[in-house]
Amino acid sequence: MSSMEGSVLKYPEPTEGSIGASSAKTSWPEVVGMSAEKAKEIILRDKPNAQVEVIPVDAMVHLNFDPNRVFVLVAVARTPTVG
Repeated sequence: MSSMEGSVLKYPEPTEGSIGASSAKTSWPEVVGMSAEKAKEIILRDKPNAQVEVIPVDAMVHLNFDPNRVFVLVAVARTPTVG
């Protein structure tokens, strides 16, 4: 049995300022229940470069990931998230 067998490699978590680290907000649970306009205002305050799309809850959405796009579901029935 080798000295590495059974051990688990652990990689350090990214630290602020390192590649892979991000302090950018990616979801806004605090806006659930607010009007879409108010939710959009708060999201843009936190993420000014966001492309906020207000859509109906049951609407089809783009499947490609865009880190600058945030979907706000009308009536904010779910937490808006980046994607």
